[in-house]
Amino acid sequence: MKKTPKTTKKFFQFHDDGNTDHGHPKYDTWEPKARTAKIVLQMLIGVLLALLLGTKFFFKLFCHPCLTWHPYLHAIYQMETLLIVSKALAYSAGIELAYMLFTPGPDEAIEPLITSAASGLMYVLASEHQLTIQTIFSLLLYVLVIASLFMIKEIFAESENKRKRLIDILRNK
Repeated sequence: MKKTPKTTKKFFQFHDDGNTDHGHPKYDTWEPKARTAKIVLQMLIGVLLALLLGTKFFFKLFCHPCLTWHPYLHAIYQMETLLIVSKALAYSAGIELAYMLFTPGPDEAIEPLITSAASGLMYVLASEHQLTIQTIFSLLLYVLVIASLFMIKEIFAESENKRKRLIDILRNK
């Protein structure tokens, strides 16, 4: 009877990009496609936002009376600028959260939460025309949430750097 040599299974399986194996091959298949879709959709939102704001700016400067002939242009003209930006940020955050479903870890959740909080802050600023105690409190709360999320993001980034150094050490052994 011939003995076969024992093979040891590595704890980490490394890819060319330096990431550890995500535990399921579907993540490796779908994450790059989802990232591409996210980038394209967010750029589309950015282009549409620039077009809307440019149109609004053009009509404010040059052509206010000519807006009566088209209801959509009139609606853009009357809409608050921060409201347009807050809605674009909300859509972008939604796309970012959808992308998070195609990644294995929760580390992708911080960015869309920051974007969502910024969107909410801009929405409150655009929709409230009087500063009340409740409005001031909600604005301060949004600022606190955004600052806290940035601190959490920095903590995650620091722990990610430590994890990468550990992986480099394990690779060199």
